[in-house]
Amino acid sequence: MRQTSEEDQLAKTRQKTWADPTYMDESLWGALPIEVLDRILASLPFPFLFRIRCVCKRWRTLLADPEFLKARAELLAPWNVSLYPAVCFLSDRNYREGFWWAAFDFSRDRWQIMPSLPQNFCGKHELYGSGGGLFCLQASKSLADMKVLSVCNPITAQWRDLPPLLHSWGDPVIRHMIMDFSTSSYKIILAGNRNYEVKDEEYQITEVYDSTLQTWKKGAKFLPSLFLPSPLGAYCNGFLFFLASRPMSYVYDVLIGYDVEHDVWMEIPHVPPKGIHGIPHLFERKGNLWMMISHLRMGGVAAYAFFELNLNTKMWTLKLRMPPDISQTFAYIGSCAASGNRLCVTGGTPYKEPMVAVYDRSQRAWQWLPTCPLKASSLGDRVEFAFQPNLHATP
Repeated sequence: MRQTSEEDQLAKTRQKTWADPTYMDESLWGALPIEVLDRILASLPFPFLFRIRCVCKRWRTLLADPEFLKARAELLAPWNVSLYPAVCFLSDRNYREGFWWAAFDFSRDRWQIMPSLPQNFCGKHELYGSGGGLFCLQASKSLADMKVLSVCNPITAQWRDLPPLLHSWGDPVIRHMIMDFSTSSYKIILAGNRNYEVKDEEYQITEVYDSTLQTWKKGAKFLPSLFLPSPLGAYCNGFLFFLASRPMSYVYDVLIGYDVEHDVWMEIPHVPPKGIHGIPHLFERKGNLWMMISHLRMGGVAAYAFFELNLNTKMWTLKLRMPPDISQTFAYIGSCAASGNRLCVTGGTPYKEPMVAVYDRSQRAWQWLPTCPLKASSLGDRVEFAFQPNLHATP
């Protein structure tokens, strides 16, 4: 008797199963309850969540599904931890077809093209800052008169416009975003309003957004008459740190701190290392404040070096030197970020081609990361910054 088509299919499935014990009938996936399927997918390593997005419409929106995010949060398996120490390049000019960016995945030693931001952002907003897995953006048409900011989780595509600012801002001297992972809340800190002269009281304004209260509030007076090379500082042990220079000085030897909880600006005594020059880059590493800056060694050879501040003695200790051949390849430094045993330095060549150098403490060696795939694109300018994906950060 001739077999039916159903029996033929069953026979083929058995043959595949015997030949390959890992084979699973595709029809079984459709028969699984959604709750079971979500828990299976939630166990995937973070980068694979992007690879499955092209399977079907539901999986494409999985990262924005509250039930899926809840299932992933409940898992305590080691592969649930984000594998990104997070160095990204983002194209934020001329992005008519999308807001594209990439992050390096050290677990697979390759760049991961990340999903584009929501279409309503494309061509209308520019990256303003990042922190705790969130982007802070501002409308590109109001750069000289900033009134409203937006916050977006680029992984889950959740976003919201913040309430209007209390003041009309130009480009602030300081802008920084801080995430409190224990409460999943964040703060945005603006200080030094360039719409006014330094001597004006309005220049010294500090304005803070608290996501818990969902309001902006006026903060303490910002320290006047200081020049900061970067609006981004380093958040460490409840303080936001910056290095600045005094008027008519080109040495960044003034350490200032903002006590986030008590809303207080202060100048912090410290002893700058000898032989440093150029622009300093502050970052946090394992609860301590670090600085990367060009350092002149004996013999006249200058290279980037890394110092750690002892807040008790107020002394900086030399911890690491960048090899001269790597140091001299950088025409400029974009950012520094530390995660685990890795220390990442982003920057560019004289032709503004992006590059990343990584120091692996476990191997005690420096290496260059592969070329970022956005390098060859024609999407426009790129911004380098430290970023760690966070599925549970809510704008």
